[in-house]
Amino acid sequence: MTETMYSLKPVFELDSVVDVPSCMYSLPVIQCSVHILGVGAAAVGQTDDLRALEARQEAIIARLERLKADVEFYKHSLGLAASSVSGVSPAQVPGGRTADIVVRCSPSHPTWSVPGVARLLTRAGVSVHTSCHTHCSVASLPDQCHAFLPTTDVSRATAQVRITLIWKDVGRDCEMMVSPLTQTMVKGEVNVLRYLSRLFPSLLSYESLGNITAVDSMLDSVASLLWVPTKERQPLMRSLVNSLGRNQFLTGNALRIVDLALFSVIKQLKLEKELQPELAKWFASTEASLGGGQKEAKSPEKEMKKGSDNKKKGGKKTE
Repeated sequence: MTETMYSLKPVFELDSVVDVPSCMYSLPVIQCSVHILGVGAAAVGQTDDLRALEARQEAIIARLERLKADVEFYKHSLGLAASSVSGVSPAQVPGGRTADIVVRCSPSHPTWSVPGVARLLTRAGVSVHTSCHTHCSVASLPDQCHAFLPTTDVSRATAQVRITLIWKDVGRDCEMMVSPLTQTMVKGEVNVLRYLSRLFPSLLSYESLGNITAVDSMLDSVASLLWVPTKERQPLMRSLVNSLGRNQFLTGNALRIVDLALFSVIKQLKLEKELQPELAKWFASTEASLGGGQKEAKSPEKEMKKGSDNKKKGGKKTE
């Protein structure tokens, strides 16, 4: 059985004559092109071959552009972030969507900056959907973890930003999953805030600040507050309030991620009553800027006990 293969159009001429020095010995030609009638340089010339190669490259580039457009459309249909265009962040594109923000933290060290970010986004006109879940490894939640995130009326399908908080014993540092496919994780609340500031640069200024080195140093100091001995906390916090005499917040007159990070650590360590006057004033301003703080949520066990006590006392049940 005889099989034949199709012929490819040559893209360059193998039989080109190359001038070599006559002092060197010569070798016989071991490869040459077999010309096909009406095809190749023998028929149309070397210039036309280059033009044909250029046309093939342009066709490949055009096909790649179409594939890129198809991928962007598919990402948009899944609610994923679109690629940056002309240096514009996806979070700044009107009506754009961002990827889901999923944070895992321990009930003993809740990330108080996350509900603050949710309130700031809502106040800025971004539609936000929030949800909380409890991992099976957590037996019960403290009162402060009930109704932790602000509730919103936006459905998950139509929200521009979707924030999910999972209560799980992960230690003092929270975790945020950036890419579920590659299992890429951001660890530590300060680093989570750095990531969110890059996702929402117009809302949470960080890299656009002129004193970025000083801001990074302050963030590192805040992160170490969770780990230093108790007697070293107050000196470390005093080093963070040098600018409060001139400004309302830690890095200027606007609320930024350093304020969110320190506010969260103070709440986690329950240091509200141990703050110096300047820091106490700053804490009150930050809490007011984030929506007045969180009202203490009542656990279902306490609600059941309260209802039982009312029945014993003959009290009326309120709706």
